[in-house]
Amino acid sequence: MKKILSVFIVSCFLFILPVSVFAQSQDNLLVQGLEAYRVGDWTSALFFLRKATSMPENLNPETWYVLIMSEMFAEDYDSVLSDGEIFISNFSANYYIPQIQYQIARANFLKGNYTEAVRLFTNFCNSYPDHELVPSSLFWMAESLYQTFNFDQAESLFQRIVLEYPESSKVVESAFRLELLNQREREEKLLYLLRVTGEEYLATKEDYERQLKQLQTEEVLSLRAEVKQLSVQIEEMQAEIVETRQLKADKEYLLDLNGQMKNAVNEALAAVEKAEERQAAVASGALLPYGYSSATPKNPFFPETSTTTQIVQGLTPAFQSSLSSAVSGNGESTASVEEETPLREEIAAEPSHEIVDEEILLNIKILQEKARQLRLLMEQ
Repeated sequence: MKKILSVFIVSCFLFILPVSVFAQSQDNLLVQGLEAYRVGDWTSALFFLRKATSMPENLNPETWYVLIMSEMFAEDYDSVLSDGEIFISNFSANYYIPQIQYQIARANFLKGNYTEAVRLFTNFCNSYPDHELVPSSLFWMAESLYQTFNFDQAESLFQRIVLEYPESSKVVESAFRLELLNQREREEKLLYLLRVTGEEYLATKEDYERQLKQLQTEEVLSLRAEVKQLSVQIEEMQAEIVETRQLKADKEYLLDLNGQMKNAVNEALAAVEKAEERQAAVASGALLPYGYSSATPKNPFFPETSTTTQIVQGLTPAFQSSLSSAVSGNGESTASVEEETPLREEIAAEPSHEIVDEEILLNIKILQEKARQLRLLMEQ
């Protein structure tokens, strides 16, 4: 840039005299424009220089170059593009052509036309490989690639500036960009790891939720099956309780019936023992037999209604039938015993010691047989 400015100053001195003479008649437009450019008043510079270049007398490359530079500093990039094309058309072989092409490429970059900027900077580097603006062109080309996310190509250009043009003013910025790219690469790796980890986490979470839902469903089904099984068991237990209560009632009834039969058997055995004792007493003469007078009482071992008969009548019909069959099976029955009552009365009318003894023995046998039958019934 220093070389360009020195050339520009020299050029200004070359035409300062005719300009000064002409400026008196043209209100000093060019001089005022150059003065505004020198002090950095870009708005005033554009105003006066555009007025000056509209006159045929000022159609020279130096004035147009200063105008284009003023437009660049004023950020009027559309004017740079249009005036740059005019400059190239009118001064195609001028010394300032490379600078104008460079400014046109920069204007495209600053307007966001990165693809066009890359094309123009590439053409500039290929057309002027030894120009002093090549490092800057490479830098802005790398910036354009960086903005379009072509990070690998941008990184190679930044590295080229650092290695091949260490004296360039763009070395520091290029090194900074390289550090940003390295940091970005690390960030991309970190983001990739985070994304992968996040995806794995989401997959794990979904799998966990699916397994949890499945386990909950299985648990609910298992609980339902257990409840159903418990309900069946409760019903069975209730049925067992009812059955147990019925068996308990039956058992109590059987125990009561068993007690009644035991009492009947004991009474029969007691009667038998008492009859045996009386027989022994009669045989020894210690006791007179019954039937010697009309006052002789009836046989006490065969009352009209004995305790055994009462017990038998209190039994169930099945037991009565069994007892009746057992007695009738041995040729004896209650009726047959009752039929013997007239015989006992006849014997009492005609007392006989032998007949009474035979009757006692017969009664004893009958009682023994009834006791035996009662025992058999109890065992059944």
